[in-house]
Amino acid sequence: MIASVVMFARIILLVAVGSEEFVRAAVPPLLILAGVTLVPTLIAWYRVRKEPAQAPTHQNPTQLRSAVVFGAMYALVLFAMAAAQRFYGHLGQQAMYVVAAISGLTDLDAITLSTARMSATTDPQIAADGWRLILVATMANFASKAALAGILGGRQLLARVAILFSFPALGGIVLVWLW
Repeated sequence: MIASVVMFARIILLVAVGSEEFVRAAVPPLLILAGVTLVPTLIAWYRVRKEPAQAPTHQNPTQLRSAVVFGAMYALVLFAMAAAQRFYGHLGQQAMYVVAAISGLTDLDAITLSTARMSATTDPQIAADGWRLILVATMANFASKAALAGILGGRQLLARVAILFSFPALGGIVLVWLW
């Protein structure tokens, strides 16, 4: 959960790559969702802070494989977003949400960067509403993290993580639908 809160700082930094209009449109809902994620995170941290924690093992983040996989993901997401926009006409917006959700299952950087890039170069509508794509990807990422917790940690961990992620997921749905 703490990593999910920190993730928003990274997303906002990547959004800053986009146009000024995109930053103005995207940052407020992202900050709101970050706050909605922070509250259950702090509550959970407060409850477990005295329990002994086992540090996870880390791999070298500078490996070439990671960079190549990210580059391929970024290119694929950029291509899929452009194709959805070009070939699906009035359905392009819905297709872009599907691309965002699928992309968010594994990575948020590619969809965030591609949306920021598109907002600055191709589509003014992306500058105004692209933040919704990022929120959809973020909610898919929450679901993916919860599923991984369940697979790796069992039902009990899945239940805890699902409860914690339900707050930002519901907050994201409300933001996408009503903002």
